Amino acid sequence: MKKMLLFILVLVLALAACSQPPAQPSASGVWQLQSSQIDFSYWVRGDLQYLDLSDPYTAGAYGGVATANLKSCPKIPYHADQSSLSLKTGPSSEATYLLSISGDTLTLKNTNGQQATFKKVYEVPAEVKCQTIVFASGPVEVHLGVKSGSNITSDGANLWLADEGGNVYQINPATGQLGTAQLLTNSGYSAIQTMQGGDFWATEFAGRISTIKRMRLGGSEQDSIDTRLDLSHELATFGAAYGTRLWLAGQNLSTDQSELLEVDSDAEPDTLVKVHPLDFFVDKLAIHQGKLWGLITLLGWNENQIVELDTTNNKIARSYVLPALDVGDNYRGLTSLGGKLYLLADYGNAYAIYSVNP
Repeated sequence: MKKMLLFILVLVLALAACSQPPAQPSASGVWQLQSSQIDFSYWVRGDLQYLDLSDPYTAGAYGGVATANLKSCPKIPYHADQSSLSLKTGPSSEATYLLSISGDTLTLKNTNGQQATFKKVYEVPAEVKCQTIVFASGPVEVHLGVKSGSNITSDGANLWLADEGGNVYQINPATGQLGTAQLLTNSGYSAIQTMQGGDFWATEFAGRISTIKRMRLGGSEQDSIDTRLDLSHELATFGAAYGTRLWLAGQNLSTDQSELLEVDSDAEPDTLVKVHPLDFFVDKLAIHQGKLWGLITLLGWNENQIVELDTTNNKIARSYVLPALDVGDNYRGLTSLGGKLYLLADYGNAYAIYSVNP
């Protein structure tokens, strides 16, 4: 009798299990985008290629701009359940998609009915992944109200920073110790960008300004380049570097195209050598071991990169994702000294200097 009751109990449990709907397959794993009506450009520069949901809390998005050799690999907080996927768009906001999985196919649908289809794959290919870099030194804290829009610069022997009052300071990169304040200018052109022959090329940084000036300690102006009047090519200049040429990085004010201008600043008048259109925006520039490097920042996901620029083909030769900073902090400047690249960054209510060896 007991055996019969046990048999009936097992049979009932088996029938109950069979009557339950099958569990939805998990979204965990790596998914390759097959087709999309959804715009994912908020999360990656360029085109999304892969979405890695292997980690239960942080999604890896992989994409880029193929024509520029630009890779984009942000890490995005997310949440997924059986029927939805929510990706963070900010500290307190997110985008939610309806999620469905059939076999090795994952489909996302937004509130407008647009869809994106992914295929499950084993892993993200190595050639798609971004290369990271670690700090060689830092943070070295700097107690100075750095001029807005200003770069950290180098004369080959020292690092320099500018304050909001038109002064510049030598700075010890090992200790953050500032030298004596030296007047650069009483004009608005005190956002230093690079150095040439002991002088500072500086912008005003008061909006979309197309002029950069060469200033000497003590306040005398040595040269001025109005890109519209002098070069007949108006550029809102945000970064500059000097090697054998003066390089200006910014935005074309007629087309909104991101560009590099190659300028012969030794000639008088200053001469535009070549315009280099870019498929990405460069914030700051530096000459490092004879090569032109740029700082690229993406405020939303702290996906900051340093890139070696291929100015022959107007693309990226190599790139490194910088370590993430604290929430609210960002990288502000880039220069080269003693075989290292130095970075200026926010550090809470102060600033800090880091170095890397690419």
